[in-house]
Amino acid sequence: MSTAPPALRPVFLSASIPFGDRARSYPPDPTAVKEAVRALVAVVLPDRPLVFGGHPAITPLVWEIASRLGLVDRVFIYQSEHFRSRIPPEAVFFDKLVWTRDVGGPADRSIAHMRDLMIVRRTDETGTMRIPEFTAGVFISGMNGVEDEWDLFRLHYPTVPVFPVASTEGAARLITRTPARMANAPGLDPPTVTALEQDLAYRRLFRRLLSQLP
Repeated sequence: MSTAPPALRPVFLSASIPFGDRARSYPPDPTAVKEAVRALVAVVLPDRPLVFGGHPAITPLVWEIASRLGLVDRVFIYQSEHFRSRIPPEAVFFDKLVWTRDVGGPADRSIAHMRDLMIVRRTDETGTMRIPEFTAGVFISGMNGVEDEWDLFRLHYPTVPVFPVASTEGAARLITRTPARMANAPGLDPPTVTALEQDLAYRRLFRRLLSQLP
């Protein structure tokens, strides 16, 4: 099985499919989300690692393509102990499943702790594992959590290209419509924003966006 050299900088994926009441505030395009996630995994993994937080709707999609390619070992999936009883079964199939502790209290506190390890420190609870700095962040649909991860990623990696895939709707679309969030975002010239809003040929889109990254 092929393993990405440690020096290769990973892509960060933030994605979810809004449901229930939140789908009214963040209306998604579920078909586009699924196609975009599958395409991203297929484009990224042959060249570099992928890091993501294991949302139940996204984990099976990542597993589907990573296992088909034989590149599961290039995926880092983060899960909080707070949700151990509710994770999708595919999560435990990943070689690099990183559990983060339940810090107690509301779920948001444990999620914030997981994001700190996953995005800011890029490590595990022991600090013995170290993921290289991200080469890009890709944001697909989602709810307030994707907005939170966008803000955290932008704060800590202000020069790293970010790509909100607005055609998948949800939070990604709202991000592109929020000037404060889009201000000075690397990689988002007007033609790229238009492509993120309109281009549904996701493999072609991601190949173009990611081909020149370090």
